[in-house]
Amino acid sequence: MRPADDEPPLSEDGEHNSGGKREDDYSTKAKMVVRLVAGGFIVVGFMDLGLYWWQSNHNQKTPELWHCVYLSIPLVIGAAILIKTPALARRIEDWLEE
Repeated sequence: MRPADDEPPLSEDGEHNSGGKREDDYSTKAKMVVRLVAGGFIVVGFMDLGLYWWQSNHNQKTPELWHCVYLSIPLVIGAAILIKTPALARRIEDWLEE
């Protein structure tokens, strides 16, 4: 038998106890999606740079600066998305509410 503290909140308990408004749920989900996409860009950028560095060391060549800049574009995109997370999440939230 479960203790009373583990019971889920009921709808008559009110908004405060029932998990919040529907808008808060959309906002949280939108921010989660935006952060996930930004994290994906950052991971891909680090993997590209890391593999290029490893390949350059394996072939005993010096890494080219412009190639590193080219491979770091996903890092910049991911950082920009993370910075703009609240604004992008609001746009997604508005789109989901329509």
